[in-house]
Amino acid sequence: MNKINNSQFSILNFQLIAAFLLLSVSSCDVIPENERIVDMEKVVPLKKVLLLDFTDQACPNCPKAGVEVNTLKDNYGSDFVPVTIHASSRKLPLVTTDGNTYDVYFKTRDAGHPAGVIDGKMQPDFYKWGGDVLARFNVVSSLNISLSTEYNSSSRELKITSDIKALKNISGAKMLIWIIEDNIVALQLVDNTTVPDYLHRHIFRAAVNSTWGEALELKVGETKTAEHSLTLDAAWKSDDISVVAFVYDATTDAVYDVQETKISEN
Repeated sequence: MNKINNSQFSILNFQLIAAFLLLSVSSCDVIPENERIVDMEKVVPLKKVLLLDFTDQACPNCPKAGVEVNTLKDNYGSDFVPVTIHASSRKLPLVTTDGNTYDVYFKTRDAGHPAGVIDGKMQPDFYKWGGDVLARFNVVSSLNISLSTEYNSSSRELKITSDIKALKNISGAKMLIWIIEDNIVALQLVDNTTVPDYLHRHIFRAAVNSTWGEALELKVGETKTAEHSLTLDAAWKSDDISVVAFVYDATTDAVYDVQETKISEN
């Protein structure tokens, strides 16, 4: 009888394994291309979520948080309302007095920029913002906000009408209205490089009805209508101006609901 040496045995084993794999592949069903990817279940928010991105133009890591904010906005659209608040002890162009006040109040300055506040709760790690936003989507809103605006381009006067309908009894709350400007081109430190034409998004410009807003008390089913007006700063681009209105618990800072709308010209 002929003997098979070790080399021949190894070659024979390889051939058998290759034949088996070829048979296995040829016997598999071919999955149609449109069935190869299964979409994740679509998120159905029970309320809109407000995220405050505390940043400044001299913060080298802040643009990374900005990318995260824009990704969340792309994913969730109008259900996600981001506001970028510039705050600093230095007189940087996008810093506001109210922005500095909020920065100190929420202790985001102590945490270091970038730092976020999601529906009233501070989260210093921007990699966790997405999970926190998803969690807030599952909270049932206690009220609904509707916004409408009228803008006179000649006088630059903006009129804002807010309708707040209570789905539960609301007490100890405040309503706050902000002016936001998008697409501002200005300098920004990115890593260790100063970029003179960085595109800044969702920028807080001013509070309409004082720094902390006005008191709100509503019984279930009741609707309150509030009207406010202001003249837009000459440096703001009206085409990129939005109004953000939200109602929050004055004790816990938890946001009941938030609404954003672009201004509309008469």
